[in-house]
Amino acid sequence: MATADNPFPGMNPFVLRSWNDVHISLTVYGSDSLNEKLPDGLLARVNEREFLTGSDEFPTKQRFLEILDATDGNRLVTMIEFLSESNKVPGKGRDLSLRKRDDCQEAGVNIVEIDFQRRGQATTMGHLFLSEDTNPPPYHASIWRATDPDIVECYPMPLREILPIIAIPLRAEDDDATLDLQELIDLAYRRGNYQAVAYRKRPHPPFGDEDEAWIDSVLAGRK
Repeated sequence: MATADNPFPGMNPFVLRSWNDVHISLTVYGSDSLNEKLPDGLLARVNEREFLTGSDEFPTKQRFLEILDATDGNRLVTMIEFLSESNKVPGKGRDLSLRKRDDCQEAGVNIVEIDFQRRGQATTMGHLFLSEDTNPPPYHASIWRATDPDIVECYPMPLREILPIIAIPLRAEDDDATLDLQELIDLAYRRGNYQAVAYRKRPHPPFGDEDEAWIDSVLAGRK
């Protein structure tokens, strides 16, 4: 259900217009949350990859989470990424992120992809399962386990539903950790002072007619 500050019960689509700020918050808060529950020897850390874009060669960063095994020389166990536009729009950023994902698969690293970014082309390992839907959800997450490489788990996230708690695979001998996506979004909303967000400008790209009507009803309830 909606919090006292956030009028939307799940994802607030207006907050995502400030994606760069929200993305940093989700990555940091996700690291904090995981470090409170990971088994001994595992550490969650924020990392980034950098690439040059445009004729002026402007550096762009893609931030992501890594779970490292401190008992095994900080071996990379799991990569977790909240996708940005640069992960999904054709160019150096998407090429780089897809190469890194391939490298992780070859190295036996678990992969978690969380896609709250509605711009660009879907690139997660689970997006093909959703593309078969005549009305695919606007957000989703996919999980690939190194111990079960032929299966991709997918979490569809409709606009009008609470965001899920997703499983985070670790070492083969460990139980899964969990990441509460709704908790992270609510935390980013509250600490980022997004109750002051401007609701006049519509989210882009637009949603379907039913979701747009639902957004209007939520906003009407704020008055």
